[in-house]
Amino acid sequence: MSTLSESILIGVPVQFADQEWSEFMFRRLVGHYMTSLGEITWGTTGDESGADSGIVRFFTEGDQLAKVTVELDYEPHSWADFEAEEETVRQRLRQDLEHYRTFLAQRCKEKNCGT
Repeated sequence: MSTLSESILIGVPVQFADQEWSEFMFRRLVGHYMTSLGEITWGTTGDESGADSGIVRFFTEGDQLAKVTVELDYEPHSWADFEAEEETVRQRLRQDLEHYRTFLAQRCKEKNCGT
């Protein structure tokens, strides 16, 4: 199993980025990785089974700048070419974070989030 990690900086308040993450997840990410190459399981905080394998962290990088870091525990379908498979998932994660940045910019504009 590998841990894939990617981060982005977004020009919105960190509280806004955190609040909008769930909406973005439901619109974009749920099932995206599960139906792709390998299997990634998202647990919940306090999950007694210890099955948490997806973590999203939000950091303040200034009044109007949030850093969002996603860490995924990833197990490929095939170990024969796991490096290529892992890189494909890593690229998808980067693309999804870029989509999240676009999503947040639009939502911030709609809700006048203070940027």
